[in-house]
Amino acid sequence: MKKRIAYLLIAVFCIAALAACGNKPSQQGSEDDLKAAASYIKTVYKDKPAEKTPSDYELMSVVSVGDNQYKVTWTTDSSEVKVVEGNNKVTIDVNEESPSEVKYVLTATVTDANGKSEKVTFNHIVPAYELTTWANYIAAAVGDNVVCKGIVTGIMSKKNGNGYNCLYFQDNDGGYYAYGMEADPVEQGIKVGMTVKVAGQKDLYSGTHEIKGAVATIVDDKTTVPAPVDYTEIFTKAADTKDAKLVEKQALLVTIKNVEIAEQETASGYLYFKLADKKSYTRISSSVCPIVADKDAFIKGHADHIGYLANVTGVICVYDGAFYLTPVTKDDIEYLGLPQKSDDEKADQELENIKLEAVIKDAVTVTVPVKGTAYEDVTIEWKSSDEAVAKFDGEKLVYTLPGSDTKVTLTATAKVGSVSKEKTFEVEVQAAAADPYIATTVTDLKADTAYKFGFYQALAGKQLYFTGEASGDRYLATTDNAAKAADVFVEVVEGGYKFYIKAGDAKKYIQIGKNDAGKDAVQLVDSTDNVFSYNAESKAFTTKVGDNTMYIGTYKTYETMSASNVSYISGEKAADVGVSQFPAGFYTVQLGRYENTTVTAPVAETAYKFGFYQALAGKQLYFTGEASGDRYLATTDNAAKAADVFVEVVEGGFKFYIKVGEAKKYIQIGKNDAGKDAVQLVDSTDNVFSYNAESKAFTTKVGDNTMYIGTYKTYETMSASNVSYISGEKAADVGVSQFPAALYTVD
Repeated sequence: MKKRIAYLLIAVFCIAALAACGNKPSQQGSEDDLKAAASYIKTVYKDKPAEKTPSDYELMSVVSVGDNQYKVTWTTDSSEVKVVEGNNKVTIDVNEESPSEVKYVLTATVTDANGKSEKVTFNHIVPAYELTTWANYIAAAVGDNVVCKGIVTGIMSKKNGNGYNCLYFQDNDGGYYAYGMEADPVEQGIKVGMTVKVAGQKDLYSGTHEIKGAVATIVDDKTTVPAPVDYTEIFTKAADTKDAKLVEKQALLVTIKNVEIAEQETASGYLYFKLADKKSYTRISSSVCPIVADKDAFIKGHADHIGYLANVTGVICVYDGAFYLTPVTKDDIEYLGLPQKSDDEKADQELENIKLEAVIKDAVTVTVPVKGTAYEDVTIEWKSSDEAVAKFDGEKLVYTLPGSDTKVTLTATAKVGSVSKEKTFEVEVQAAAADPYIATTVTDLKADTAYKFGFYQALAGKQLYFTGEASGDRYLATTDNAAKAADVFVEVVEGGYKFYIKAGDAKKYIQIGKNDAGKDAVQLVDSTDNVFSYNAESKAFTTKVGDNTMYIGTYKTYETMSASNVSYISGEKAADVGVSQFPAGFYTVQLGRYENTTVTAPVAETAYKFGFYQALAGKQLYFTGEASGDRYLATTDNAAKAADVFVEVVEGGFKFYIKVGEAKKYIQIGKNDAGKDAVQLVDSTDNVFSYNAESKAFTTKVGDNTMYIGTYKTYETMSASNVSYISGEKAADVGVSQFPAALYTVD
């Protein structure tokens, strides 16, 4: 008999989980515990397996109640259904190809250490074996048992590098898709062209019919690959890519002729083609695609032939009701040549083919086309609105990160014959991320030691450092980037210190004096009489200037360094230090990093960051406070640019929001205009999130589904997904290929 693992349940049971929960616990090994163990077996297996059991299934052989274990012995009243003992489990072995229906009673006998027992019975049926026709496969409800037969057209194998074991196969009526098989088809010896029989349960995912938990058996090992069905006319006449005639025969191997190769979306694996005013794609999935070793060459071939006519072959797939193809061999696009086009059409096509990133986060150089990729008689000229940020050098576009986020307009002009056409690209070039530094205050200064000289300007929220330069004739300039701060040294002299910077081999001393207008000024001079000492009361280095005791720092919201009388920060005014008065001090600085602390029990009105660690990209990403299209939230790898996310504590959990001026914008999982799951920013929401410890995610109920926000694979935007992707057996994918978003405090 074939072995199919249908149900494997953990045989660990706690009395507190039973209906008797809340009563005083019974004595160990009591009759009540035995009855409770039997009741548990009845509760677990009253619906699983279902009444009909067309395949083998597994049951537990031990139940634990408290510290006591109870043996479970399984028996049947039918000679056609066998019980096979195993380690801590029992397999019920049925005849999957029974010629007639078999009714049987399954009995569980639960026994304690003293030989006392309780029995529980279940009524089941082994249905008469019958192949499922293609029409019945399509019509079957989710969860129905199906047995389908056909010729294999595509194989996905973990051994070959796929994420799942799957099969595409077909008969004369249509195609079938077996998804998530336990056994690897390659290890079973299954090859394209063989005839197989596949048993499992019908499932439906985003409009895709599939056989879940499938078991395949080779019926005929001769290999005869069916010729693809010509779908050119059906595609041409279809109203759109959701036309019923176009999508009805899913998993059928087809070809569409004389399409025009269009652009790519390599992140999604979409390789587009056009025909009859409709655009579709052949998709190279990262986890379930028959092409593995040859996928890079396949993608490159498509990129090298944009604009060409081609015949495209693959199995019909459907996502959200729309048609696309999955290739089954490396030769599934046959390139025919370039179509004849007017100069006007050539310019349009070459401009359409150009794609530039809308957001630049790093100083990079990218290659841009200077002639047509398909039509080489087209020349392309480039112009930038800001060459300090984005500059063209032949085929190279060089980005330089500015001091603040900058939008630049890039213009491509395609010329051929007498035709000249333009296309503009609006690109946001983000400012260079400032490295985080940890500043440690030093009051006992050492000679010939490099320090940073500065202050924390609380009203501006900045740590500022002296740059080594004057600002006018009264002040010293500052920067919030410790890497750009000057090294400041001290001379240890009688009574205190003199401060200086190095200018080549010379010293420039920091001095409080008078400018030409007779006003107090901080100056850089060749020699000085200023001797500074640390004043603990005022938390400042002070020096005697004439009859006054002075210090260097700033006040209010100013950021330059100025000279002030110590009276502003002493006596009753000592309380102003760090509030409105900011005396300068000395620091050692150390390059630090942002450290995230995950928060699972957030507090109302507290600012958090919302994001995830994208392990496949090697990045910690945070929500920026902005949407990305109509389905996603944008992210950044710069914690300083991340939005503050707050929570409202409500009954049952939390609502998440950001502040936009005085208003709140809530983060909500809903539907976009196309009916697809979307993460949105809205004025009010019914979403209530709670923390799911198993899935390590905040989840919320959306209709009949439990959803979470995060990302998967190599994507970096935040999307909405069903919690089934990160729970149960798939909980192991969290942090590997699935990345639920979390709340953080960031230091």
